[in-house]
Amino acid sequence: MKPLLYSILWGLAVFLAIFTLVLGYQCVFGESLPTYQCEIGMEAQVYDGDTLKDVRVLIKAHEFSEYSFGEHWPGVFITERGVEIQTDIRIAGIDTPEKRTSTKNADGSPRSEGSRAREKTAALASRQALIDLLKGNANRFSISNPIHGKYAGRTVADMSVGDVDVATFLIQQGHAKAYDGGTKPDWNWGD
Repeated sequence: MKPLLYSILWGLAVFLAIFTLVLGYQCVFGESLPTYQCEIGMEAQVYDGDTLKDVRVLIKAHEFSEYSFGEHWPGVFITERGVEIQTDIRIAGIDTPEKRTSTKNADGSPRSEGSRAREKTAALASRQALIDLLKGNANRFSISNPIHGKYAGRTVADMSVGDVDVATFLIQQGHAKAYDGGTKPDWNWGD
């Protein structure tokens, strides 16, 4: 029994050493995690400044014959690009104003109609900024570091349009605030 246990422990030690070397190599030599190519077909898929609906994400590039095209599993498609999934995407690291504004402040006090109207206006501006950025790249973008979001089955991911990091761009343009998944930033502009 002891030789078997020692073999298992040595095997585990070797595995951990190799795993650590691979991760270390990626960190030292800058090999990045994979990025996934995405596209949307129309402006309506941009829900607001930080959320896109029904995005086609290329999971595996492959040439299939045309008779294979279509939805083969709910949300899994074979297209001319390859194997794609369809998901909603929330841009990681930011929060933008909401189209559907809250009637209450974070402290529970009622919000004024003026404050809510300003948030709706800001929400439309942030959405339009994202649409314009996407249009400049034929509605194509890439995501990286995807994780399963906590709301509505969305994917939360870093997003880039060409060489532009979308979260940084929207923050610099004043359309978004930094957000780490905790308490959302306050969009109440007062009366």
